[in-house]
Amino acid sequence: MATEPAPRYSEVHGRLAYKQRILVEDNLQAGLGLV
Repeated sequence: MATEPAPRYSEVHGRLAYKQRILVEDNLQAGLGLV
């Protein structure tokens, strides 16, 4: 049971980090007028 929360946390954190990176890239492209 001790190892149960770790993979879930890393998976959720990975998804949030991925979404945040996409948002940052979209904002940069919009700022540069590429979109």
